[in-house]
Amino acid sequence: MNKLEEAKKRIFEVTGYMLKGLATTQQVLTRSSVVGAENNEIFEMYGDAILKANVMQIIHERLGGLRSDDSIYFKGDNVYALRGIRNEGELHEAVTKLISNEMLAKQIDKWDMAKYLIMSQSDERNQVRDQVKAKADLFEAMIGAVAVSCDFDQKVLKQVVEKMLPIDEIIKDIASKVMPLVEFTIDTSVTVLKELAEKGFCHEPQYEYSGPEMLDYYENGEPCWSCTCTVGDKGFRKVVFANSKKIAKKCVAYMALCKFFEVTNSIAQYKPVKDAHIFEKDGKYLIVEGLRKAPKPEDWDNALRL
Repeated sequence: MNKLEEAKKRIFEVTGYMLKGLATTQQVLTRSSVVGAENNEIFEMYGDAILKANVMQIIHERLGGLRSDDSIYFKGDNVYALRGIRNEGELHEAVTKLISNEMLAKQIDKWDMAKYLIMSQSDERNQVRDQVKAKADLFEAMIGAVAVSCDFDQKVLKQVVEKMLPIDEIIKDIASKVMPLVEFTIDTSVTVLKELAEKGFCHEPQYEYSGPEMLDYYENGEPCWSCTCTVGDKGFRKVVFANSKKIAKKCVAYMALCKFFEVTNSIAQYKPVKDAHIFEKDGKYLIVEGLRKAPKPEDWDNALRL
């Protein structure tokens, strides 16, 4: 078996697809520095586009889905989201991990494919064979050659990309940053939120308080307290007004967890508008609207137990 036949067999082992003929194999391996020979530049361009499109599709299939929308405009409707990816920047980072020149070159090194590259004497003198870019170009050219050989069969190309890249490893890393499902109540919310921060699933919550010296007292003599909670990396910042400092903190931590885990109830949806305040009595919670207003005895019949 000559070196070209050996390279063709190796490409089959790496991609899972047998190229048509030795001429295609030679073109995949030939750099543009070789004068008078068909080179792999077009294959590279095809491979680059195919790689990006299929990585996006795989990320969508593994992490994409619909979730309930909490906005005032589309209440009860669904919006698209990626699990563990919050914005364009994080999506770009995930894709880059998979298709960066460094990643592609690392795979070529693992398969020991660079030794098959065909290049000019000038490239050999400049040790181009060892360069990251040259190896990444070869990776893309291999995918491009498969695309031409299979007449751009999308099913084949997706299988090839999944075989050639450590996609499961990267997806697992992304998914590991997703908050695990946890049970919580309003009484355990402060502790649960703190534990999630300690495990690296969110930033440490920051709490700020104001008391009756600034906010006055309710008509029943109870002090008015406010607690503002900020969880920076989650874009969460809420304030709660309540009839004790402890209750205000518990409620605002509970609201943070409800937002993270998409739990809906009257406390989770509380907004401190129209002087709305939260009162607690015997484990039951009630929202009362009105400046310094206190709940009436009959109001507790409709209170929420959390």
